[in-house]
Amino acid sequence: MSRIKVKQAKQSQQAQSAGSSSTSLAESQFSLSSYIGAVNLDKQLTLAKPAVKGTKKTTPGRRYRGTAEFLSEDNAEYLYLTNSYIARGLDTESDAIVRNGYSITPTNSSDQAEIDNIIKYNDLDLIIRDINRFIGLYGQPMLEIYHDKETKTWKFEILPPTEMDYLRDKSNNILYDKTTGEPQGYVQKRDGKDIAIWQGEDAKRIVVFKNRTLGGYIDGIPGIQSVLYPATEYGHIRSSISDSFIRSLPVCHIVIDGASPEDISEVTSAVGTKFTARTVYVTSERFNIENSMPRNDIDVFRFMEPTLSEIAAAFSMPIEMLAATEYLKADDFNDRYAEWIDHIKMRQKLIASIFERKVFNKIFPDGVSFKFNSPATLDTTELLTNVGYAVQSNAISADIALEILAKAQVFGPYTDDILKSRKSTGDVNNSVQKEEEKVVDKSEEVEE
Repeated sequence: MSRIKVKQAKQSQQAQSAGSSSTSLAESQFSLSSYIGAVNLDKQLTLAKPAVKGTKKTTPGRRYRGTAEFLSEDNAEYLYLTNSYIARGLDTESDAIVRNGYSITPTNSSDQAEIDNIIKYNDLDLIIRDINRFIGLYGQPMLEIYHDKETKTWKFEILPPTEMDYLRDKSNNILYDKTTGEPQGYVQKRDGKDIAIWQGEDAKRIVVFKNRTLGGYIDGIPGIQSVLYPATEYGHIRSSISDSFIRSLPVCHIVIDGASPEDISEVTSAVGTKFTARTVYVTSERFNIENSMPRNDIDVFRFMEPTLSEIAAAFSMPIEMLAATEYLKADDFNDRYAEWIDHIKMRQKLIASIFERKVFNKIFPDGVSFKFNSPATLDTTELLTNVGYAVQSNAISADIALEILAKAQVFGPYTDDILKSRKSTGDVNNSVQKEEEKVVDKSEEVEE
């Protein structure tokens, strides 16, 4: 009941009670009850109104004051160029995102021809691969959108990650738009000089791709940030292995009683000229010489695998996809591989969402739908490579590998005869396949 009706009901009730004694009790009760109901409804509507008013006053972003070291751009490039496992993790992840293709479907079907031209002239597969690798290396690669006069279509260009930054004031604070809260613009710097600036309408042509940030921290965090210390430790481990190798070489213990300077010179010369990779030979009737065999055993995998596991964890992938392992192995490779596939799907959704909302929807007002195909389906080469690593690492048995390859029809149409052609008797839980050794009785050898 509206306020007008409530007012009319109240006036009618007062007029009837003052000037007319013929109004029945039932009619008065009806008017009163209607009025009470309207008042209650009015109270509910009043409570539904927002109680807090005002506009946003905070400035976006925040300074980082933590103790952890942030991965610099030059260190990220150094790790990618010198650590094969980090490079393999980034490249494998980026390839998996686009290996089975994608589809870009416009809401308006007449836009499809232009979208096909964009994919063709931009080599979009390569751009997507680089964007994902640069998210891992630099944290926030920036893409410029512009209309190319020669091809007469829209071009996408990834700007140099090591030269791009937000517009900042003299105190190095990022400049924000007071209305939208977005950065005012972007700048490209080289040799300490500003060589390109995007602000105002031009700033809308820049798209920032980033995956992880801290609370209120606007800069994207590199994907390999979490392996900065393990990867650094990896370098120390390699140095320690070299040192351990030298220490493990055979040594020659020479005891010289009452040695003169000439005696020491003779021994030094003999050791210097007769040193080999296996031992040291010194011949002298005046010295007591003892050759000792090495006592320090070198086991590279004991040093390396813990670090490899942390690098693999940064990409949510099984360690067996990075390298063959000796100790870190289990019988749950399929489950961990499935988790990695889910990780790739999340990366696909992230990139597709940014392309859809911030790239193509700027070009096509009616909007588009960007969908990646599932990364679960492997081509023959990828499947053989991944299964090969798993078998080498004893993560899965040869029989399980054969079953995976057979069901994927790597060897042709799938039939049960393929699996029956080989049976193994190894321990599946430990994934270690050992052939049974035949014990031959000595008496049988004599009779033969």
